[in-house]
Amino acid sequence: MPCRELVDFEHIQDVFLPFNAVSTKNECIQDRNWITGRTLVDGRTLWFNILDKKGNTILGNICCADKFFFAYSGKKYAWINNIRLKPEFKKSKNVKKFSKKWDKKYIEHGISAIGLNAIEDGIIAWHRLGFEYRNITDKTILIAHFADYLNEVKNIVLENIDLKQVDSSYFFDEIHGDFTQWIKTRGFDTKIPMIRRLG
Repeated sequence: MPCRELVDFEHIQDVFLPFNAVSTKNECIQDRNWITGRTLVDGRTLWFNILDKKGNTILGNICCADKFFFAYSGKKYAWINNIRLKPEFKKSKNVKKFSKKWDKKYIEHGISAIGLNAIEDGIIAWHRLGFEYRNITDKTILIAHFADYLNEVKNIVLENIDLKQVDSSYFFDEIHGDFTQWIKTRGFDTKIPMIRRLG
């Protein structure tokens, strides 16, 4: 599928314009896809910077969203390469607004799923935004570590843990720091592939 047919740039840009977005990149590119990790596919990558009222970038030190679109086995996919959120933005509801608008636009474009590699606290945040862990083992190990964190750090015992439903305050401790910092000290790789299927 030709790069130009993957997405309507102006249509996707509509997601970002209400948030004072500036497009910084829009080009075709060949890269390895995130399903096989090997197959080369033609895709379109889009970058957007989100600016605050003073014109400063509030999402990321490089870009707010480096999105790569491609087709594989007759279906279209989106991959999010870079989203590095500043704390003041993560605490707002903007991310959820983005997420809902992305889904709507992607479904209109026939995108089947969105993929990303979650890092640091994103391994929890993206899951709570509807992404699933591509490898069930990652989820199982993560839940086991979280149970240990609650027991050891916060003296809390929970059964049948659902990371999407747990009170957000449980992921942070003033003395020991947040959960993702804690598991890094135990050698856990805080880079996890995730996927959200659409439609």
